Amino acid sequence: MSETRGRGTMNRRPAAEALEERLWDRFATFIPAYRRWVRTRLKSFGIGYAWMRALGVLYCGEEPLIMSGLGEELGVTPRNVTKLVDELEAEGLVRRLPHPSDRRATLIDLTKAGREKIAEGYAEYVAVTSELFSVLSEEDQWELIRLMDLLFDGLENKGDASS
Repeated sequence: MSETRGRGTMNRRPAAEALEERLWDRFATFIPAYRRWVRTRLKSFGIGYAWMRALGVLYCGEEPLIMSGLGEELGVTPRNVTKLVDELEAEGLVRRLPHPSDRRATLIDLTKAGREKIAEGYAEYVAVTSELFSVLSEEDQWELIRLMDLLFDGLENKGDASS
């Protein structure tokens, strides 16, 4: 198999390669590459990708989230959200609160330190991570959002977006 690079893509087979395989390959390689790219930019904040995402979800929400809700927002398993909340709680960035009407549920809320940490870095985090999209024109950026919304809606309709 020959490999050639052109316009940011890698062709592993001649033009006869199936469209489905090319789409799968682009997503399968883009997502981990994007996460690595973001991680390197977050080092200056002294915070990891998962922490920033979790703090961002809590920061943008209007009220504390139940643990399972946070996990759904982040797209992670209950075990992973528990570990993440344990880490954030140990750093004093979030706190667990009892749910007022469901004793089986636990609410997760930002502490004052968590609010300060995310407030100081969230806008900059969004700006830094958005720099990737500067290779696209504004029109292309809006088109990418439109297409990602279509894909997300397709997942939601299939019942696969939160699993």
